[in-house]
Order: sequence, then structure tokens, then C-alpha cells
Amino acid sequence: MKTADVRVNGAGVCQQAGSIRTSAAGNLTGAPGAPGATGTHGSPGAPGTNVVLGVKAPDPETCPIDGDVFIDSSTSLYDSCVGGICTLFGPQWPGVTAAG
Repeated sequence: MKTADVRVNGAGVCQQAGSIRTSAAGNLTGAPGAPGATGTHGSPGAPGTNVVLGVKAPDPETCPIDGDVFIDSSTSLYDSCVGGICTLFGPQWPGVTAAG
């Protein structure tokens, strides 16, 4: 489309009736309506991931929520809770082992 012009063909003559670009917004909108009723609240979402920082590896048998992450700030190793057990994941650094 080259222009936003609106043309009307009548009696064999094509005449410009206006421009969509300049007049559509003013001609196509009405007065604002009344506010709607408040909707119902949705159901609670799933628990989020907890990220815990510490200075030694977590107790491998203590893992409350699957997906939680423990970062050992002394070694920069990461543990994730999977099936109720903390398991090492993520980047492994040469010469670095879990503190335990």
C-alpha cells in the first residue's frame, strides 16, 4: 500500500474521502465504557526455586524441595535438590572438589 488515502468511486469519478492515517483514530473510537467487575483470583502458583549460599557442601540427605539450589561459595560448586537428595551439577573446576 503506497498511501493511507481512502477513495470513493461515485458516478464514474474517484474522489479522496479522507486518510486512514489522520482520521481513523478520531472516527473509530467511542467514549470509554464503565469499568468492568473485578475478576476472581487465580489459584496459587507452584513454589519457586530457593537459592542458598554456604561455605561447605550441603547434607546430601537434607533437601526440602526439588529444584532448590545450593551454592558452596568456598568452592563455587553447585548442588541441586533432585528426588530429595542434593546432587552436584553445573560447572566443575579443575582441582576443586566438594568440601563435604
